[in-house]
Amino acid sequence: NNGEYRSAIKRVSPPAGTKVGKIHVTIYVDSNGEVIVAEINLEKENITDPDMQAECIKAALKTKFEPSNETEDTQSAEIEYNFDFKKD
Repeated sequence: NNGEYRSAIKRVSPPAGTKVGKIHVTIYVDSNGEVIVAEINLEKENITDPDMQAECIKAALKTKFEPSNETEDTQSAEIEYNFDFKKD
């Protein structure tokens, strides 16, 4: 399924000076649609705050996909979390 999925991230305070950025998480999904592994993609530019990265990992692990009837192999994908902190 090439649909767009959204996952919730616990509200965290950005590190000082961080206003805009991304965190890329590589996920591995089993044939049941469950994310079985999620890890920061270190080859991409990321916000490096460990608390923000940890929350993205948690959110990615909770993401659900439709089960696959086509293959039993584990599939991989990338989730890009975009952050743009603005003053209220």
